[in-house]
Amino acid sequence: DWTSCRLRRKGFETAVGRFGKSRNASVIQLPPYRNATEVAEAVRREFPKALASAARPLGVLAVNDCVALAVMEYAREHDLAVPQEVAVVGFNNDIEGALAEVPLTTVEIPREEIAGHAVQLMMEQIEGGRREPKRIRLKPRLVLRQSCGCYSAPRREDACGKAVSSEQ
Repeated sequence: DWTSCRLRRKGFETAVGRFGKSRNASVIQLPPYRNATEVAEAVRREFPKALASAARPLGVLAVNDCVALAVMEYAREHDLAVPQEVAVVGFNNDIEGALAEVPLTTVEIPREEIAGHAVQLMMEQIEGGRREPKRIRLKPRLVLRQSCGCYSAPRREDACGKAVSSEQ
């Protein structure tokens, strides 16, 4: 849905401006795409331009998890360490992000709440009630994982209380 993409971009630009970082932020506009293959092709065309610019990105906030995963794949193919050289955050909390080599930090939308409100509004219309649009604001949730660089795995201890590496 391209409307949601525009709204996500507007939210990003508003937040960046609020923190006084607008001159440090840029937007890579991908052309419309229909599937993951087209996303990967678009990222391969557009992301190198951003990397070559004087204002090389330290991080990417992607419009969705599919784009974020394509950025991470490009980074892996070009020996850019995520998150050490470029942090990546997606949007939607698709299962593929959690299963990625470097698990993807993402913004989760409350899908169940959206569905519940949609059914409620539809029932109101069917029963002859509400006809005008209704604005409903729902709060997204940040799902912290390794790709953003700010996540640290919970400390694990062995039976003696000694710290154990999470890679073991």
